[in-house]
Amino acid sequence: MQKLQLEYPCKWSYKIIGSDKQKMEEAVFEILESNYELIPSRASLTGKYYSIEINTEVKSEEERYRIFFKLKDCEHIRFVL
Repeated sequence: MQKLQLEYPCKWSYKIIGSDKQKMEEAVFEILESNYELIPSRASLTGKYYSIEINTEVKSEEERYRIFFKLKDCEHIRFVL
């Protein structure tokens, strides 16, 4: 398996999935604070789950992973892609 070769800084996207859209947006604000864009993606047929795309700029691989794990550890976010 090859390691992803990126030149930093670069734009990066995360997709988050959870059941409370407002709480997910608040969590993203706490983690990233600024310089990001939220794009509502999809809702499940029952409206129980929502997905949101987050576009931001990352300055390093460490920052990219740090953001990923902070999102992953948030109680209001079920999955991070």
